[in-house]
Amino acid sequence: MPIPTEDQNLTVEVRESDEDDDQELDAFRKQQGEEEDTDQVGNADSFYDELEDEIDDFLAELELSPTGLREAEGECLWVGFDAEWVYDEVKRRNHILSIQLFVPRQAALTTDPDKSKQVENLSKLILARGPEPEDRPDLRGALRQLVDSALEQQLIEQEPRLIYIVGFGLRFDLAALSDFEELKKQVDSVSGKVATVRSHATLEFSRSMVIGDAMEPIMIGLHFIDASAHVPPGKALRDVGLLIELPKLDIPAPYSIERMNEYLLHDPGGYRAYAMRDAEIAVLYAIRLANFAKETLKINTLPATASGLALRWYLRTLKEAELDRLEAFGLHKVVREAFHKATLRRRTFRDEEPTPMRKLQEALTTACYAGGRNESMWLGPTPEGIWTDYDLSGAYSSGLMDLPLIDFEHPKASTNLDDYLGHVAGYALIEFEHPPETRFPVFAVSRGSKGLIFPLKGTCYATAPEILAAHQLNCKMVIRWGIVYPWRWLPGDAGKDGIPTTRLFGRFIKEARKLRNDLKAELKKTNAKRLLEGKPEIDSLEEQAAKLYANSVYGKVCQAILPKMVYDTRQVKSVRLKPSAITNPAAGAHVTGLIRAILAEVLNQIPRSRTVLSVTTDGFLTDANDMEVKACLKGPLSQRFQVLC
Repeated sequence: MPIPTEDQNLTVEVRESDEDDDQELDAFRKQQGEEEDTDQVGNADSFYDELEDEIDDFLAELELSPTGLREAEGECLWVGFDAEWVYDEVKRRNHILSIQLFVPRQAALTTDPDKSKQVENLSKLILARGPEPEDRPDLRGALRQLVDSALEQQLIEQEPRLIYIVGFGLRFDLAALSDFEELKKQVDSVSGKVATVRSHATLEFSRSMVIGDAMEPIMIGLHFIDASAHVPPGKALRDVGLLIELPKLDIPAPYSIERMNEYLLHDPGGYRAYAMRDAEIAVLYAIRLANFAKETLKINTLPATASGLALRWYLRTLKEAELDRLEAFGLHKVVREAFHKATLRRRTFRDEEPTPMRKLQEALTTACYAGGRNESMWLGPTPEGIWTDYDLSGAYSSGLMDLPLIDFEHPKASTNLDDYLGHVAGYALIEFEHPPETRFPVFAVSRGSKGLIFPLKGTCYATAPEILAAHQLNCKMVIRWGIVYPWRWLPGDAGKDGIPTTRLFGRFIKEARKLRNDLKAELKKTNAKRLLEGKPEIDSLEEQAAKLYANSVYGKVCQAILPKMVYDTRQVKSVRLKPSAITNPAAGAHVTGLIRAILAEVLNQIPRSRTVLSVTTDGFLTDANDMEVKACLKGPLSQRFQVLC
């Protein structure tokens, strides 16, 4: 094959994958691990850059170790990590005081009761040597000492193949390390947090055993987990501590978080207890979550984020329901071949992308995707009275239940309003005008970065549920262009009222709801027993985790629907966020449109004598009472939602 010169155009061949390609792709993904298609960043265009980086890394490894490094084979080790510092007003930077490594009891460590004290002593607080950046502790050095000490005391049988390093807010704590500049290129930025998503960070470890005249070097993987990525928004480390019945310690007066240096100087024992407790809470919480994921959700590893775990949970239920993910989400596998300049070879690149028919409609369905309804209808102090915050129960998870399987290959173009008024997957560009007396207009009009407005008239992109809600309010509408996807029927699906019984997220939502109900019942029994014993009631970590993961799967449906740049710490540049394995504009737009439409339907039934102060995504604040609000739930969309619940 002739080698193209720089002046020649690059030729790329794209074809449908065959059975051999599919098998090869599946084998590759299995080899790479289960993190594929969870929280990775990048895009297809980054293939060439990533390949060059891989080659450079390989050559660098050969230069450092011509014979290669043997990977460790021992059980994985969990270590809690935290750092303490104060801000130096003079030098305008943080003065690192210490880092903390907490090693809990775990499967990798000996259970010999005579060695319990040695196990406790593995946990270390390492002080900075001074105020300068070069005086900061070295994480890799600290971990080497930890592993060496555990081996020497026979607390572990052999070097761990992987060390899980768990913190709470790792992006701040990792910056406290002297080896941060090296480490940050081996971790990933995901959802505003730092964790390990792709390949592990590495730790080169030399055993004390000598073979011939040379030390035997081995490689230990480092996997960073930020526990804050597995808690609901607004929850802090103190809340996590209460969940695992290990309260976060308080800093005694006259010290404070801004005066930790004084706390360390005058009460080193108290400082150590406070600092170590934070690392302890983080790692024990992560271990509980990992056990819950493995034993209950049948997921063997703890992904970087709650949404990543939710995705794995959903994909497992999809497989158990014997539904093909590619067909369900309008995807297909493709194989690309391109000339790679660095290696002077033709390379094969396998990927998944929307089918041609789905891709044709993608601009419209993406334009119909918008966020939640968030409005304030009142300025200044409100009148005295009884105000109640009502919200839809499990809004987005219930909204996902509204979706049967979509037939992406047979869309129907339509400008007929009647085609959009039933339980359909419809998307349209419309002109609308509400009657002047309408209190709460239905349609969301985007103002770019300034969010959504809901005017009485205008032009917008809308989904079928919104069109139905507006139709009930006698809104005048002209459909300029639109499509309606038919539902896809499976063999033996009886359906009801022309709607298939099989739902795209049915098995997942039902399993999540049953699990939560079972965990709530278990918690009720536990708390009843605790009250009899004179102990305070507790919350269930597992029930809260199940709720968080169940509500997080919708985020994966909408991941990267709209272009979003994220910072890639490995490449040291911003890259475009990749879609997830289930990203789908049609599904995402339908769910958000449904929730906005239900709110509009209910709000417009509120008695005019009552006031609505605000609307927030899936609920509203009003002085209407329970009976009045209940009377507003008789519309077709509200009835449909109640069935879904």
